[in-house]
Amino acid sequence: MFKAIHQNDTVYFAHCYPYSYTTLQTDLQSMKTDPLRAPLFRHSILAKSVAGNNIDLLTITKPVTCPEDLVSRKGVILSARVHPGETNASWMMRGLLLWLTGASCEAEEVRRRFVVKVVPMINPDGVIVGNYRCNLTGYDLNRQWMSTKKPSAGKAIPEVCAMVGLLERSVASREVVFFCDFHGHNRKNGIFMYGCESEGNDRATAGGSGKKSRKTSGKPKPPSASARRMSFTTAPTPQQPTKKRACTPTTIRLPRSTTSASSQDTLTNPSTPPATTTSTNTSTTTEPDTTTPPPLPPPPPPSPPQPKPTPKYSERVFPYLLSLSTPTLFHFRRCHFHMPASKRGTARISVHRRFNIAHSYTLESSFLGSQGFHFSKRDLEKMGEGVGVRCMTGFVLRVGGSGCMGLL
Repeated sequence: MFKAIHQNDTVYFAHCYPYSYTTLQTDLQSMKTDPLRAPLFRHSILAKSVAGNNIDLLTITKPVTCPEDLVSRKGVILSARVHPGETNASWMMRGLLLWLTGASCEAEEVRRRFVVKVVPMINPDGVIVGNYRCNLTGYDLNRQWMSTKKPSAGKAIPEVCAMVGLLERSVASREVVFFCDFHGHNRKNGIFMYGCESEGNDRATAGGSGKKSRKTSGKPKPPSASARRMSFTTAPTPQQPTKKRACTPTTIRLPRSTTSASSQDTLTNPSTPPATTTSTNTSTTTEPDTTTPPPLPPPPPPSPPQPKPTPKYSERVFPYLLSLSTPTLFHFRRCHFHMPASKRGTARISVHRRFNIAHSYTLESSFLGSQGFHFSKRDLEKMGEGVGVRCMTGFVLRVGGSGCMGLL
């Protein structure tokens, strides 16, 4: 229960710990003035929002003297605050940014092997004006990832168009192995993830609960009434067996004018045609075959390289490792990996299907806390660090690099 301390005072109640656009700019300025962190990242402007505010982009990797050294590094893309009211996403992203630009050996290994692109606030307009889910044009940006090719997309949803452009450029320049969008959640407890089931999974279950999806249920669908009627009306009638008649040999005699001995032979096999001969006086001559074989058709063009199949259930490794790293915060059994039709316009499903990124996730943090306690700002920052400490070095390096098993 809240008790007023001052008379005639204005009190604001927040859904979660506030994290404004001004707070983000203060944190970025602090990182750029830090002599240890500043050389490890580059700050740029990805695009402008509907109101003209900056959409910040951070590129984090180990500095190189030759640009060609960056080509072999894999790509990782992270984003947050597509929904302005989910401030807990920004606190998790803040913890991850401080870890990525920190001095730990694990963070240094990540910077050496990867190029990490971070968009800490996709929807700055909604954050500034106090919206909960939409931008200034009234769109829920996390449902518009399939609408970027519309003529009005550049003016209505420039934030999503900028994110799609970032992914297109990243995929064209290097292999992107990981994508994660940070969110808040107001129905479930704890912190969990939504992923995308890999091709070949026979069911889309929760992370260990064994629940089957509706679309992948093992029971066969019963035939409809029209199909049953059709089965009665179109059933083929049984045919009576036909008796085979015996094939008697046929004797074919050639004209008597032919004096060759071979012309008086009889052909007793009707299936074999007689040889073609030309009779001149008493000799038989066989005409030679002067026809040339037709030219061979040209070989078919080579097919484009197909993406490597993703191992079955590999999308569940990342959340499972995260649950081992932060067992009091993250819950693997609350994760889901199915892709319903109503969520096709979200970032995780669109990125997974459009850019063939198998490990595409949404990291969800509850407003309600976990297991009887509320999350503090430090808990949320620790969750962001856990994404880097355990999963970046244990899972992503195993996917995107070689010789990294010792980091687990």
